[in-house]
Amino acid sequence: SLKSLQEKRESFQLTNEKLKKKKGDKYKGSGSFVVLKAEVEKRYSFLDYVRGGCELNLVVAIDFTASNGAPSTPQSLHYQPPDLNFDGSLRTLTDFNEYQQAIISIGQILQDYDSDQNFPLYGFGGAVNGQTS
Repeated sequence: SLKSLQEKRESFQLTNEKLKKKKGDKYKGSGSFVVLKAEVEKRYSFLDYVRGGCELNLVVAIDFTASNGAPSTPQSLHYQPPDLNFDGSLRTLTDFNEYQQAIISIGQILQDYDSDQNFPLYGFGGAVNGQTS
């Protein structure tokens, strides 16, 4: 049992069934496995950290490098349909591109755990006034 492994040194004989069958009575075993020390290590969950008072901050970074495709093409991860109205009206998650969907989906969960409710957003790889970051 786990308790006996923790309390004392345990030794287990190893047997190779194929070799035992081949050698018959001459087979003396294939060695032993010795447990010198056994410990149980607690693995903490996300909720354990939150319950313990760990403060979280949601930070978002967006990859604007050209490998994601031109934002004007539907295949791009940054694509926005030209007829999409940005008047603030509610939209479904499928109206957003893949980056927006990921940020919204994860953000809706993590925002409740963010201690200051500020969500910094960083972008990299984009061009501003002809200059890349």
